[in-house]
Amino acid sequence: LLRKHMIFTVLDLPPLFHPALTAMLDMSDVGLHVITPDVISVRTAVQTNRALDKANVHIKQKSFILNHVSPAPQLSQATVERAVNGRIPFHVGYDPNQEQALPQGKPLALGAVDSPLPTVVKRMAAVIWKRMSAQIKS
Repeated sequence: LLRKHMIFTVLDLPPLFHPALTAMLDMSDVGLHVITPDVISVRTAVQTNRALDKANVHIKQKSFILNHVSPAPQLSQATVERAVNGRIPFHVGYDPNQEQALPQGKPLALGAVDSPLPTVVKRMAAVIWKRMSAQIKS
């Protein structure tokens, strides 16, 4: 229903492998997977990709967002890109305020509009809007 009546829809999906999740992903034009530059997150991303492939879920365009949640990442960007077999176009830089915002349930974007997270979200929104506008015109 959303696909019929909306130009685009953004879904923040839970980390559960469920038939409803796979159905939504299968209908998606773009899938963005947020990962952190650490071994557990990268392994989970690789395993998720394998599970989606095994379930024949094919997202038209799949990409990753690298979220730096600590000042010193465990893994380099090159290592993460090799592991997920692709370039990572979006990066959320480390922001010490993120550690305080998460447990308090306060969105970081509301308190610090110039911090790395809202800056990247604005850039991503601009890229998505540009692509969607081009599709609408054609």
